[in-house]
Amino acid sequence: MPSAKKLQEDELPEIHSPNARLGMILFLVYSAAYAGFMGMAVFALPTMAEASPIGVNWGLLYGLALIVGAFLLAILYMFLCRGEESAPEEARR
Repeated sequence: MPSAKKLQEDELPEIHSPNARLGMILFLVYSAAYAGFMGMAVFALPTMAEASPIGVNWGLLYGLALIVGAFLLAILYMFLCRGEESAPEEARR
């Protein structure tokens, strides 16, 4: 009888791919940034209401940074996961 670990690896090989691992790492990076935002919202609300050096409050600045950060992480993931099949035809020869 095959072991449970062997069955899991055979049934779902896409979970064990390097791209999935990279996606999980980037997800954890973003989750940590979001947890910091939520922590500030819960424990340091007056700080989030203060004006930053550029004139907007820290909550708005942090929220916009999260949105931009998510976009940049998506671009990074797309760039790092490019495979041979997405390379230009000239580069493959």
